[in-house]
Amino acid sequence: MDFSELKNKSVNDVRELLAQFSSQLRELRFKALSKSLKQTHKLNALRKDIAKIKTFINQK
Repeated sequence: MDFSELKNKSVNDVRELLAQFSSQLRELRFKALSKSLKQTHKLNALRKDIAKIKTFINQK
């Protein structure tokens, strides 16, 4: 997700996206702990996306 994509959305939409990404991150962490997650790079990408969203919300 690019920062420019976030600029086109409202703060409420971004907060909903943050909640969705947080739940996805939780699910991926559980899969990683149970050794069923093969694509571990998704964890880092999702964490970075969450950080971008939080930065965007703080700037508004």
